Amino acid sequence: MDLCPSLIYLSQADFGLHSSKADETAEPFEAFWEVQMVKLGTSIGGRRAIAATDWTTIADDAKLLEDLGFDFTTVGQHSFTPEFPSPAPLTRMAWLAGKTERLNLLTGVVILPLYPPASIAEQVAEISVLSGGRIMLGAGVGYRQYEFDGYQIDMKTRGRRMDEAVQLLHQVFQTGEFEFHGKFYPMPKLPLAPRPASPPPIFVGGTSEPALNRAARWGDGLLTENMSTLEVMSGYLGRYRQLTRGAGRQPGSVVLYRNAYLSTSRKEIEEDFIPAVLKEHLGYRSHGAAENVDDEDTFYARAAKGETIGLEELDGRMLAGDPEQMIRQIKTWEKAIGMTHINLMGVGPETSPEARRKTLELWGKEVIPYV
Repeated sequence: MDLCPSLIYLSQADFGLHSSKADETAEPFEAFWEVQMVKLGTSIGGRRAIAATDWTTIADDAKLLEDLGFDFTTVGQHSFTPEFPSPAPLTRMAWLAGKTERLNLLTGVVILPLYPPASIAEQVAEISVLSGGRIMLGAGVGYRQYEFDGYQIDMKTRGRRMDEAVQLLHQVFQTGEFEFHGKFYPMPKLPLAPRPASPPPIFVGGTSEPALNRAARWGDGLLTENMSTLEVMSGYLGRYRQLTRGAGRQPGSVVLYRNAYLSTSRKEIEEDFIPAVLKEHLGYRSHGAAENVDDEDTFYARAAKGETIGLEELDGRMLAGDPEQMIRQIKTWEKAIGMTHINLMGVGPETSPEARRKTLELWGKEVIPYV
């Protein structure tokens, strides 16, 4: 075995969870991990095939995820983006609902300020009815200027629009009726039809203070970013739970986003996986994404200059290793922060549909049953 030894025996101390850097105002996580198992999901089509428009391949991928025991799949959104042609995630989810029977469907995320929330509510409600309640609305505020320009929305208003939209969606899913007196989305009293048998859950994306507040007040759960250490993430989730209880509500589900690579080869992880992840994140940052990660001026700045970033430097920021190591890492995160779901950003070698299938089968056989 030639993997980084620190990936094998991870603990809260290894991640610096009790460091003075942690948010002292955040509430600690109450231990409930002993009675729940974390649910795993991943993006449809995988990291390399994310732009695929081969619907047969996408359908086969969804069926494979379902058969292997994955709980959910995700579809994200970017508009006017040829390298990521997924402008309508709810359309894809409606299509996938008809190709699957048990797989839950999470939008990760819909850029909510770009749309009238009434339209989103009706689409989600209809997909919920058609799928038997399997749709989960993940919603984010967006960060790319050109997407807002294309939809003729003032990007400076995105936060206020997001606040109103999430509040409106929460209200209509709970009551079955629209009625809202906001600046951006005033609505008279109107019915939601069709009305799902149970309210579709709303997951708010982000770990900024406004995002945590939205999730706490009106959401059913939180979607995190995917590069912070356990220590930093623990602070975010402690703050989320504190805000939720302050709003008189119980904390909801937490979907931890995490770059992941299942492999026994350290060389493969360092030469294939890490450069791809850093390139992807540098791309996000070039478009204005403000990731709340510590030490960003070290490895990000060095990666931008073409320097090699080793596995040890990214230890704790991603999931990487063989099945046994992967299980231990997932359980360490679960025990420390109590996430209910993990969205795997990548799964391992997936340079072709055949390679992806083999990797997913390894997850299904050697990891999913044990987490």
